[in-house]
Amino acid sequence: MYFTLFGYNTVNQALGLLRDLKLAQYAHLSPKCTMTAQVVGTLVGCVLNYVMMNSITTAQRDILLSVEGTNIWSGQVIQSWNSQATAWGGLAKYLFSAGARYQFVSWAVFLGFLVPLPFYFAHKAFPRLVSPSFYITHHWS
Repeated sequence: MYFTLFGYNTVNQALGLLRDLKLAQYAHLSPKCTMTAQVVGTLVGCVLNYVMMNSITTAQRDILLSVEGTNIWSGQVIQSWNSQATAWGGLAKYLFSAGARYQFVSWAVFLGFLVPLPFYFAHKAFPRLVSPSFYITHHWS
C-alpha cells in the first residue's frame, strides 16, 4: 500500500506537470521557462509541505494521537492507509484467500482486467465500426 501511495503521488504529479507543459505550449510559452517554473514550484511546494506537516503534527500531537480526534484534526487519511496496509499485507491470507470472507475482492481485480479485453480487441479488429467519428458521420446525418 505504501508503494501504491508513493507511486500514485509520483504519477499524479508527473501528469500535472505534463498538463501544464501542454497548456504552456498552447499559450506559446517557452518550454524552458515552463519547466523552470514547474521545478521551482515543486521545490517550494515540497519545503512548504514538510514545514506544514511538522508544525501541524507538533502543535496538534495530542489530538492526532487520540482515538476520536476533532472535526478538524483526526489523521484519518494516514490511519486509513495503515489499516489498508495491514489488511492487504498482514491479513491478506485470512481475508482474501479462497473460502475467506472477502474472497470476491481478488476475483474482482481479475475480472476488472478481463472485462475491457473484448472491447479492445473489437476496436483493433474493426477500428471504423467502433470509432465515434463513424457514428457522427453515419448515424446523425
